[in-house]
Amino acid sequence: MTSDEALELPAPAPISELEWNMAVTVMKESGAFASLRQSVALQDAVVPLSDLALDQWRAIISERIRNLPAFRIYMFGAGVVDKDRALTEIANYSTVGQALIEIEQNLVRNLHVRALNETT
Repeated sequence: MTSDEALELPAPAPISELEWNMAVTVMKESGAFASLRQSVALQDAVVPLSDLALDQWRAIISERIRNLPAFRIYMFGAGVVDKDRALTEIANYSTVGQALIEIEQNLVRNLHVRALNETT
C-alpha cells in the first residue's frame, strides 16, 4: 500500500431522510423554512446559503436542533450542551451559541454541496 492509498477516506454515507427533511434555508417569498430537499429542487425559490443573514441562520439552526430526536454535544470549556441549553445559547448569542452556529453552518453547507452532487 502506498502512502496515497493510506490517506484515502471512504465515501460519506448517503444523506439520511431526516437530513433531507431538515431546514437549511428559507423560502424567498414567504420566509418559511426550506428543507435540504427543497433547497435542491427549488433553487430559484430559496435564499442561497451565502445570502442568509445572521438572524436567519440563528432561526434555521434553532429549528434544526429543535426537530432533532436528541441533541447533546460536549464542548471544551463549556461542558455538556443538551438541546435546551443549545437553544438558549443560540438565542442569547453567547460564545457557546456562536460556536454552535458555526458548527451547524459548516454542516449545512457541506450537506448542501453533497445533496447537489447526489441529485445530479
